Amino acid sequence: MTQVLRGVGAAALGVILTMVPATASAQGASQDRVAAAIGKEVTVTMKDGTKYKGSLRAMSGTEVVLKQSNSEFKFPLDTVTLIQRNSHAIRQGALIGFAAGVAFGVMAAAADSEGAMDGAVITIGGLGAGVGAIVGAGIRGSDNKLLVYRGSTKTTVSISPAICKSKVGLSGTIKW
Repeated sequence: MTQVLRGVGAAALGVILTMVPATASAQGASQDRVAAAIGKEVTVTMKDGTKYKGSLRAMSGTEVVLKQSNSEFKFPLDTVTLIQRNSHAIRQGALIGFAAGVAFGVMAAAADSEGAMDGAVITIGGLGAGVGAIVGAGIRGSDNKLLVYRGSTKTTVSISPAICKSKVGLSGTIKW
């Protein structure tokens, strides 16, 4: 029985050593991304899921400073999971497309001597807004371009023995 337990103990140690990764590496904050985001509107997501929007004032290895209205808030960096720049490319694309569509509709209505295009100005403007929104979404691209900081995720492994009269085993959980 002792040799079986020694074998189980050695196997358990082997399983533990192969299953316990180091703490997952953080995306971290590249200096270029942080510099590009200073003064821009960002969303800071905390570990508890709370989100704060404001202008990024500063970021160091220990804290993030966010400006909302006339107040500044400091958050310890180890409580932050994500900082992303906010993009307005879709809205801007829709506005530019709407303006171009309305301008085209006005020109078409002015060139139409019979007056058939008079009601189409807003319709063409709406079509332009839709095209502009699609172009804006394409310009925005992936959310990775907007990523400023991604905190580390902590991996935990727990293993406990499971012993009955006739069997010996292990019970474990992995959280990431």
